[in-house]
Amino acid sequence: MGKIVIFGDSITRGSFDLEKGGWTNRLKIFFWEKNYEKTGNYHDGHTASCFAVGGDLSLDIAKRFDFEIKTLRGEIKKIIFAVGINDSGFVDENKRGDAKNFEKNIEILVKKGSEIVGEGNVYFIGITNVHSDAAKDWFDVDRVKKFDEIIENTADENGCNFISMYGTLNDDDFCNDGLHPNAHGHKKMFEHIKGFLD
Repeated sequence: MGKIVIFGDSITRGSFDLEKGGWTNRLKIFFWEKNYEKTGNYHDGHTASCFAVGGDLSLDIAKRFDFEIKTLRGEIKKIIFAVGINDSGFVDENKRGDAKNFEKNIEILVKKGSEIVGEGNVYFIGITNVHSDAAKDWFDVDRVKKFDEIIENTADENGCNFISMYGTLNDDDFCNDGLHPNAHGHKKMFEHIKGFLD
């Protein structure tokens, strides 16, 4: 029993999932249902808390982590970071993040998370692929893959868990911006992630 705490960006927040508000909300509901089935109480078991801000870069999450983690009561069992898509993107053809600094930020998140729950209970969700045609003005497929590999390698090198998401979603799993998953996409993400946590 205990809390699973999730940090991330607008995809983590569940933007534009008009059915259930994203994979993190689906995870919350899953735990509530499972808890009630076992104990007759929705809160008697695992729960999920989400700290996600649209547009956040890895550095933004590293900066707000300490404050937000202190707001929680009860034992924290696992910490999940779902970050990287914004770092890999562009704004007016300018790269938002630098690969070298991104790796340093992921290492900071590894350290912060491991200090609280131990490295074996820190999870990184890999970056989702994008709909290349719809998102081509903001994202380059090769650059997204590169940042995803940085997360995977850094997690592996530090004994953390990596849940690959790349290729999980098809083009019809996205909203019209080619970046944010729709309800069906979030359901697929939830089912995939749940399999590693259940």
